[in-house]
Amino acid sequence: MLTERRPQAPVEAAPVLRALADDARLLARLAGGENAALGVLMDRHLARLISLARRMLGDAAEAEDVAQEVFLTLWQRVGEVEVPAH
Repeated sequence: MLTERRPQAPVEAAPVLRALADDARLLARLAGGENAALGVLMDRHLARLISLARRMLGDAAEAEDVAQEVFLTLWQRVGEVEVPAH
């Protein structure tokens, strides 16, 4: 049975762009050696990442492992991250 999706409220661009710009600044700080920036990024995005991985994988423990790997890889390879200009 197909269910009808409820229309979502439009997303205001300004807050989204501010959040992206803030994340870009955090990535730059992390690339500059400020490891505390990774903690801020994790506080901001870890729960959502785990939730997405859990839905995709169907396993909570595996989802947490994947999310940890994502942030570990980010920390190890932050110099390779390309942040688009706004």
